[in-house]
Amino acid sequence: MIHTMKRVQEHAISVPVLATQELFLQAVINGTAQYVAYIGGVGSGKTIGASIGAIFLSLMFPNNRGVVCNATDTQLEDTTEFEFFQTLQRMRLSHLIVKRVDSRGRKMVQFNNGSVVLFRSCDKPERLQSLTLGWFWMDEAGTCKPRAFNVLCDRLRLWGRKEMANKTRFHIGMMTSNPQGLWLERQMRELAKTGRSKEFHAGTAENWFKDSSYHEDVKIRYGGEDSSYYQRMGRGQWTRFEGLVYPFDEATHKIKPFDVPRIWAKFEGIDFGFSNPFCALLMAYDGESIYVIGEHYERQRLLDYHAAQVLAMETRYPFDLGLGPLPLSRFADPAAASDRAGLAKSIIAGRRVTTIAADNDVMQGIYEVVNMMTVRPNGRPRLYIFDTCVNLLREISVYAWSKRSELPDQTRGVNYDEIESPAGDHACDALRYGVFGFMRYKDHQGIYAAERSA
Repeated sequence: MIHTMKRVQEHAISVPVLATQELFLQAVINGTAQYVAYIGGVGSGKTIGASIGAIFLSLMFPNNRGVVCNATDTQLEDTTEFEFFQTLQRMRLSHLIVKRVDSRGRKMVQFNNGSVVLFRSCDKPERLQSLTLGWFWMDEAGTCKPRAFNVLCDRLRLWGRKEMANKTRFHIGMMTSNPQGLWLERQMRELAKTGRSKEFHAGTAENWFKDSSYHEDVKIRYGGEDSSYYQRMGRGQWTRFEGLVYPFDEATHKIKPFDVPRIWAKFEGIDFGFSNPFCALLMAYDGESIYVIGEHYERQRLLDYHAAQVLAMETRYPFDLGLGPLPLSRFADPAAASDRAGLAKSIIAGRRVTTIAADNDVMQGIYEVVNMMTVRPNGRPRLYIFDTCVNLLREISVYAWSKRSELPDQTRGVNYDEIESPAGDHACDALRYGVFGFMRYKDHQGIYAAERSA
């Protein structure tokens, strides 16, 4: 077991850490680089390591001021803030906090040495421009906007020239992330050329705090040992995606239609279009696997027409627990707010076609579909496609990573690897919206297979 030792405010603090956490913390605490990144697989200890670093920077230097950021308020509160306060508690330092909320009711931490830790979302980088900082920490930096990083770097101005020159104070920018967000990879590479940055990588298997079954589950979920997805999300390495986006095998995933039980949950993924095809995929969930059972795919038609086709498709495969048909969750393109509103106005046979804005985190959505399509040790995947869904089968068989991903066009704001498909991507987008949306929110919708089969 490795322990990071530091004397802070006359207290000798000993913290058990992982090997990569120790290297990361040495760079942060000793100020050997201005920008320090911890790039790791899922569950590799990134957030806890940076939490320890933020606490040390606050306690080492009285009257220090730092900010903890994440891409959205939800991610910040549910993950980063939670781990920060849990780490404070594990380090038995909570008693050093004298203030937890600022004058505007926002969560913050003020220690008894005058140091302050702020918590902010990166979704609107301009709101960070008023801060004066000694350090910052961007959690899940790859999902944040590149402009947020630039703004935070500009705000590292708390200490004066004399203090900086004498090394009695130093500015630090910490980044923790899975290997995603091409701007982050490029930024760290450029900073490394100047000697101002250090980057540390860790895989899921390094975290011996996790049960060994956790690592095996990660390996399965991200496509296996040789998958480029696993190299990123399991090993924490920057890799280039090649070949097909999804591990589709016609013999494995394509099946003949069958009578779908009414009690299986039904939901849809919808990608809007007019010149391009409008695509709605109807899916069923049996408590373990997802089945794509219906497809409406057509171009140059108005929304009322599509609404009628969608409702007709749903009528063929009702969701019914014995008390009459239940409404379906329809996860639609989040960028098409006007189309979602227009579809909701379409009332066919007294029924309204309402939709939910899908989560448009492209990579996380792809990871979820890959997880469902990956063949398990029992020889079965968890996603099947009826052979009547001809357009989805046609698209998914050639849906591939673009070779242009090596040189993303940053002027268009591309922050992810590019995909190209000669057969189009509308059904594949609808699949991602539906699968990611349903698997992410199904527990909140009260869909429990055990209750349905009882």
